[in-house]
This record gives sequence, structure tokens and C-alpha cells, in this order.
Amino acid sequence: MHRHCSLTTNKMSSFMIEYQKLQIPLEYIQQATDNFGDSHFLAEGGFGKVYRGELILSNGPTMAAVKRLNPSNNQGEADFWREIMLLSKYKHENIILLLGFCYQSKERILVYEYAPKNSLNNHLHDPKFTWIQRLKICLGAARGLEYLHNPRGGQQRVLHRDIKSANILLDENWNAKIADFGFSKYGPANQEHSILFSDPKGTLGYCDPVFIETSFYKKESDVYSFGVVLFEVLCSRLCVDYKYDDMRRSLPAFVKNSSKEKIRDAVIDVNLLQQMEENSFDTFITLAHKCLEREQKERPSMELIVKKIETALKYQEQKEVVFSDNVKSTSSSTAYAVKLEKPDLLPQKEEVGRNQLEENPDDEIKKWSSGKEGNLRALLSTLHEILEPESCWEPVSSTDMIDSDAVRKSYKKAIYLIRPNKLTQRGASTREKYICGKVIEMLKVGLVSFKSEERAIKEKQISEEGDQLRILGEQHDDDIKRWSIKGKRTILGPESGWEPVSLSGLWSTADTDEEYHKSLLLTDPDTLNNRGASMKEKYIYGEVRKILKSSKEYYQN
Repeated sequence: MHRHCSLTTNKMSSFMIEYQKLQIPLEYIQQATDNFGDSHFLAEGGFGKVYRGELILSNGPTMAAVKRLNPSNNQGEADFWREIMLLSKYKHENIILLLGFCYQSKERILVYEYAPKNSLNNHLHDPKFTWIQRLKICLGAARGLEYLHNPRGGQQRVLHRDIKSANILLDENWNAKIADFGFSKYGPANQEHSILFSDPKGTLGYCDPVFIETSFYKKESDVYSFGVVLFEVLCSRLCVDYKYDDMRRSLPAFVKNSSKEKIRDAVIDVNLLQQMEENSFDTFITLAHKCLEREQKERPSMELIVKKIETALKYQEQKEVVFSDNVKSTSSSTAYAVKLEKPDLLPQKEEVGRNQLEENPDDEIKKWSSGKEGNLRALLSTLHEILEPESCWEPVSSTDMIDSDAVRKSYKKAIYLIRPNKLTQRGASTREKYICGKVIEMLKVGLVSFKSEERAIKEKQISEEGDQLRILGEQHDDDIKRWSIKGKRTILGPESGWEPVSLSGLWSTADTDEEYHKSLLLTDPDTLNNRGASMKEKYIYGEVRKILKSSKEYYQN
């Protein structure tokens, strides 16, 4: 059973005539992609596969991205033509350009401008991906979405409905391009509020919880999704990250319940934090929090979001101090280097070398670190012994260092307090800068050992949990089998939040889909973790999800 209705022959013919100029013969596309050869393959998703190829278009040879839709996917005829109609009318430098399409020999192909830097989600973890780059990309994406929400020339408003970092593409100059309009819908342009009643769409983790609960989609729902992207950019991680086994696994759930200080200390990469101008950081994180407000009316408009990101970027451009490689590998001749991008911000550029020091602090450093090399906990606990009081570093008790989260928090705080621009701002001596450079090196080495130790502990925990799950399986598999055969609801506890569904209601295709999505949300691992589900519940819900998903495939076909 399919949700999408086929378009009538007359309607299809009308589309083909209206968009005739955008049609690209199949043989041209096959030639450009070597008949969809592996050497041209770029990516694959639920929609199908994407290939790269050079097409000869009206403006000459053009590198393009070719999205070949899978006939068995959920993106039906209506969605295919919707994207063509929308992208042919809505032109903006931050919206992906549709070069053409092919509807021939049962092939449904969309041809876009090529984005050689791939999508934003592929760069979140890259340590070379600077804060100023991130700000510019967020600004471009915000401008593109603002244009869709507030189009010019009397056009209808567009609600994207699937904003996520994977749908923000990057061209050769790192300009953001919003893509993937298969779920998009039109709304009135000259009204403050656009409301759509819709079946569940979008990607888990990015969806507005109000939409999930009510099925009413507004432009504020796009804003929520964009807020999740802002936090992904800030925290250098995807909205759902399974390397965490606590509340941090779900980034939206974590940040909504955390202060900016907690977010800074717990999840923001230290190297990225060192680059941030304080006002730029404050403006950005405050904006991101506002986008995730529970009350939709409290969320900012895309127009305001553009202005706030412009402000954050302005702060960064005016006051940014860039340090070469954060901390360089030091030698006997060069211990620490401070490199200023804007010389007028500080009195003068400073090169701090070993030969400039009146006193030799190396012996003091060796004495402080003796027996602690590679031991992050020990280094942090005694760091105050070597740093001057002006560093503001407080002694850390060894008992606190037992907790891994406390270690990470102390490490980030230490790096923050002794980073080069902080030292310069408070007029630290050359000697102290030299010492802090050495200290940062040792802390980084200690962090590597600490992470290795954590991985070993985690692997052991996973192994132990696997043993527990096997035991649970032996105890509860029969219950699950009986439930899946007889259709009983007794297997789900009251804590799951699952309400009985009447069989009469499930005759409706829309109701069935809605209940399916709701059940997946309620049994999602993040949801279970957030409400403190037991190991038994997690096991049972995992099996239930498998059964539901296999049933969904049968139901769709």
C-alpha cells in the first residue's frame, strides 16, 4: 500500500510541457556518468543514488550532481515534480540550483549544480573546520531558509520540512546551499503564520516535538530544525551520536537542559573553543537555544536569525586572534608562537622562544611533571603548583578526578584559562607563556592516554552489557514471540507512554503511519535513556522495533 498517489496522464503531460526547457535526455546523463558507473558514485540514501558527471548544457560543460531516484522508494511522482516546480521558481545563491531533470524509460532523475565540498554533516568533526568558516556557512544557510519563508515578488512561502546538516551542501568556496526539497510544502506568503496538517516527515532528532505531537507543521518547525543544526555546528557532532551512552547521545535533549557553561565544558571541542571570541560565542549559543524553545511563538524568525548570526560573525571578524596550529610542536629553539591575524588588536606580534627567557623554567617544569607524563588526572590535580595565581586555576582534588566527566571538564577549563589569547589579555609574562605552552603540550598527551583508557573501559562495558542482553533474551524472547503472534499490548509497560490503539482507527492509512512513527519515537534508545529505562525494557523495545520495521516494509509493499 503506497501513500503517494500517481499523477494523472494529463497532469504528467502538462508538467512535461511546462518544464520542457529543463529536460535532459537520458543518453546525455548516461554518457556523463559512464552509465552510472562506480567511479562516478557520490552517495546513497533512501531516495536512491547520487553520481557526479560533466554534462554539456546551454552554458557549456558543467559539472553536475545526478540524483537517480529508486523506483521502490517513498519519494513518489508528486514529490519528484514538487521539487522540480519549487527549484525552478525559487532562485537564491544559498539554495541548490536545479540544472534539469530526466523522466524517461521509467527513470526519474534530478540534476543539480555540483557541490564539491559535500554536505555540512561531513565536516562537523574536522579539526581544521574553523569557527569563522562555521559561522559563514550557518549564515548562508539561514539566508537561504529566510528567503523560502519570506519570498519576494508575491511568491508563496515554502516550508522545507527536512532541515538538517546533511541537506546543507557546500560549493567549492564553502558557500552553503540548502538542498532536498522532496518534503517541502507551500504556504501563504503574506501571513505571519503558515500552518500545515501533515503526516510525519523529516528526520528523527531534527523534528520539532510540537509537530510530532500535533501533526501541525509551521515555519517555526523549520526554525527548530535549524536550531539543531546550529548546535551541531557549535558542538562538532551530529544530533544523535551513539558513542555516548548517557543523555548526551541526543544533542537536542542535552542542550535544552544545559546552561551555556555546561555545554561549553562538556561537549565543545577545545581547539574550536580557543578560536571563539566571547561575544561571538554568547550570541550564537543564545540564538541556538531560542530556536529550540518549547513554545513556538518564542522561537525567532529566520529574518532575526540571519541578523544574529551576522552579529556573531562581526564579533569574530573584528576581534579574532588566530594562533598557528593552536599549539605548535616545540623544540629547543622555538617553544611557543603567537600569530596575530589583526595586528591592531594587540600592541605587537610576539614570538616567545626559549632564548628570550631570563630564567630557565625547564627544570621547574620537569620537576612538576615528573612521574605524571601521560597521566591527565595527575597533571590536572597538581597544575596549580606550576602556574602563577593570575592564571585563575584552582586546585582540583584527586577524588574529583575519579569521574571521567570531571576530568574532561577540568581539562577544558585548564586549556581555556591558559590559552594564548587569555594570557595576552591579562598581560602574562614571557616566562608564563613559555610554561603554559609546555603545559598544554603535556595535557594534550595526557588526554590521548585518557581517551585510550576510556575506550578500553567502554569496550569492557559493552561486552558486559552484551552478556546481560543475552541472558535477558533467554528470559524474555518467548514473551516477545507470544506478543508478536497474538498482537497483545501487555508487553509494553505504562512508562513507555504507549496508549492502546483501536483496530477501527487503524483502517486509516494515515492513522497507521502516525501510530508507527509515534511508536518508533517512544521506543527510541534516546527516549528510553532519558526516562531511565531498565536493561530489560531496552532489550524488549529493541526487539519490538525490529518487528515493527519489518511489518512496515510488508505494509508498504
